[in-house]
Amino acid sequence: LDHASGRRADPRVPFEPPPRYAAKLELPAAVHDVEALAFAVNRLVHELAAWLLARGLGVVEMSLALAHERALVRDRDSPSTLARFALGAPSRTPSHLTLVLRERLARIVLPAPVAGVALASESVAPLAGRNFGLLPGDAAQAVDVSLIDRLRARLGEDAVKLVAPATDHRPERAVRVATVGAG
Repeated sequence: LDHASGRRADPRVPFEPPPRYAAKLELPAAVHDVEALAFAVNRLVHELAAWLLARGLGVVEMSLALAHERALVRDRDSPSTLARFALGAPSRTPSHLTLVLRERLARIVLPAPVAGVALASESVAPLAGRNFGLLPGDAAQAVDVSLIDRLRARLGEDAVKLVAPATDHRPERAVRVATVGAG
């Protein structure tokens, strides 16, 4: 009765959600083609987007693991193919995340048929809200980084660079080459 009335503290430990998203999906049949993985990846991306929306976060870095059939990878040391990539800015839009994942999957050569897919968020960050204007055409213009993310997924992490200002009074040294995501 003391617990029910609030005179004594509740001895149960409160639930804390996991700090990162991780989910696996076993495929009903082995997949030999990367394009056939699109449905499974799309399902995991929508689950990730719902997880991010519930927490007000956006994903910055993700990893996609493709688990291969055991009979074909016995002699290999790694039973899965791991694809890690980072986004230019935090995002939780399923269409954007799916496009980036498809571009990254197109570059992967499968050593064996895929039996399962696992998606994990390696790094998340608070997602900035959007300010809406009062009048039509008054909305703030946001920088769209989806093109940069797609180019990085297709060409590689180190292939896309940005030009950033540098603190130097000499014009020839006033700019520097920066990586995407690094201020």
